[in-house]
Amino acid sequence: LFGVIGIEFFPCFAKVGEIYLVFLRDGGTTDLDLSGTTGDFKVRWFNPRAGGALADGSVTSVKGGGKVSLGLPLADTKEDWLAVVRR
Repeated sequence: LFGVIGIEFFPCFAKVGEIYLVFLRDGGTTDLDLSGTTGDFKVRWFNPRAGGALADGSVTSVKGGGKVSLGLPLADTKEDWLAVVRR
């Protein structure tokens, strides 16, 4: 899967309805289309520069059924991050 921010493409991995991994090069935020799914998903952030545990961001959960904003990580928002969205 690939997502789009403006004209820039970024890689995504999905096991639809279960887990979505969205790599945001140079940070920022994006929307994720959860159409066709239902229920709640947790949003966590992985720092690929430092490793370690997943961290909360400005959005900690989203609901399936349409496009959702993933928010931002709480620090270094202009650096690379991996958003981890899962049940």
